[in-house]
Amino acid sequence: MIEVKIKKKFGKFNVDAEFSSDSMGITVLAGPSGSGKTTIINMISGLVKPDEGRIFINGRLLFDSDKKVNCPVAHRQCGYIFQEGRLFPHMNVRRNMLYGKQSSRSMLKETAALLGIEHLLDRMPVNLSGGEKQRVAIGRALLMKPQILLMDEPLASLDPERREDLMAHIDRLPEQFGIPVFYVTHSTREILRLSDKLIRIESGKVMSSGNPGGEYHGLGSTDANGEYVSVFDCVVKSYDNKFGIVTAGFTGGIIRILADSRPVESKVRIAVKASDVTISMDRPGNISTTNIFRGTVRSLEDNGGHSLLVHCDAGAPLAAKVSRASAVRLGLKPGKKVYLLVKVVSMIY
Repeated sequence: MIEVKIKKKFGKFNVDAEFSSDSMGITVLAGPSGSGKTTIINMISGLVKPDEGRIFINGRLLFDSDKKVNCPVAHRQCGYIFQEGRLFPHMNVRRNMLYGKQSSRSMLKETAALLGIEHLLDRMPVNLSGGEKQRVAIGRALLMKPQILLMDEPLASLDPERREDLMAHIDRLPEQFGIPVFYVTHSTREILRLSDKLIRIESGKVMSSGNPGGEYHGLGSTDANGEYVSVFDCVVKSYDNKFGIVTAGFTGGIIRILADSRPVESKVRIAVKASDVTISMDRPGNISTTNIFRGTVRSLEDNGGHSLLVHCDAGAPLAAKVSRASAVRLGLKPGKKVYLLVKVVSMIY
């Protein structure tokens, strides 16, 4: 269990954040650049001292301004992964991972194997890729047996291919090592792929906290081209190998998405761009779209220019982007029954 209630002033910028998480998975702190995400985890780690508040992690009180408690950084048992690996250039991978270790050499081999870097143990940092350096940094942090792993945009400096590879390793960390992860990012793709719990930060304050399913704007990320997306947590029902289509169930019914093979009954997260949703007043007949949902309009939101976001309830929140002209022609308003057509080319995580 993690409980944080902290305040810190930096000139005109103030952090005033309160949240908790009992997730043993990955808790994502998301928000635009400069919103205070890194400052918050720096206060959790002890690198920055709050002006006031309380930090409580897994039964240990790390900071309490009223009780004059401020646990030193070295005793907080927080593993910290920065944007760059920050490896010692004069040490090979093995010595980097064992630096400050609290684990045995057998744990080194086991950890290296789980992170896919056992073949790199004798290599020097100069001969590692960016993704390999980050995996070494993660291994070093894990060998110190932390109570929590803090990750500050660890994929920011990587190319897309290495980013995808490292995300797969990060996604498995809580299960493999039994450790909660606090992960800072402003990337929509990382949020949707990794988060078990999502805490949204803006201007130093917590705007929302909870399950990552629902509707989101692009959170300042170019991953979704800044588009509004609706997110569903789904369970795979089947995979059509011939046409490459995953059929998954969610609270709104069944959705079909073009994707690589996924095991039946595995959990996936699907993100649907508002621009990939079409609204019809009548149920379409012989058309290419196979994802057709019956829904009710909840609200209409100005999307800038000549377009609107139409927020609907289709058993789960689902938003569509339409022109103002179309909204008038269809008579869209709260309470209106509609059909929502979703392309199979939506994103899957």
